[in-house]
Amino acid sequence: KRIFKDSMLEFEIKLLERERFLISPKFFQLIFFTYESLFYMGLFFNLFQSSQDGALEYLLYMALVLLIMFNHCFELRTEYPQLFLLGAMKEKILLFRFSGTGMLPLYKSKILLMYTLMIIPTMFLLIFTVYMISVNITYIFGLVIIFITFKLVPIVQMWATTYLIKTDYITYMDVGTTEEEELINKIQAIPRKILVLPLLYFLYFLLFMKIPVQVMFYIFSAYVIFYILISVVFIIVSKKYAVNNIKKFDSKWLRL
Repeated sequence: KRIFKDSMLEFEIKLLERERFLISPKFFQLIFFTYESLFYMGLFFNLFQSSQDGALEYLLYMALVLLIMFNHCFELRTEYPQLFLLGAMKEKILLFRFSGTGMLPLYKSKILLMYTLMIIPTMFLLIFTVYMISVNITYIFGLVIIFITFKLVPIVQMWATTYLIKTDYITYMDVGTTEEEELINKIQAIPRKILVLPLLYFLYFLLFMKIPVQVMFYIFSAYVIFYILISVVFIIVSKKYAVNNIKKFDSKWLRL
């Protein structure tokens, strides 16, 4: 099983080479950081420098990490739907159906590919976090946040794709451009709204009201615990829903 997974990932990486006409225009964003992530870095760096509150600095750091990692994975799926949408290649779907394995190995290989493409931006964030830990040991919580988010964000994007596996594209370049696939964007936004938006709203709220340092630290601690617990629950629950969605797709007769 492990060898099969590795061979599937190898196939997906070879597909990147074959589809280089899609990848090359935005190679930097695919491998390193999106332009939106670079904007977040500049914005939060200035906010960080102007802050005198330790707990606020921790929240700013956490918001930056979450925005970069969630956004990078979202951009991977939306910019390269031919690589990540399960129904993009009819021939591959037919192969899996006739082999009797179903679509689940394909789904897992797409997640592994996302993990692979997330390695470099995650390593940069880890290096930055290690530096922050050398300055302030409290930032060690960042290692936990990065690890959980790295595990979470590819699952968020690929879990959403299992709700709509579309195969009747007219041309290969139509993949990801149809109105029906807006459903995927709405579904993948649910975890982000639960996990990330409350933090952003709270930081915005601080522009208009000052909260005591002690209270800020309690809020920071509560949010870290909340984020970790909800992320773990989502990882477990989404796997169940993704498997069920794929089984439903496999059980239906589709005109491919």
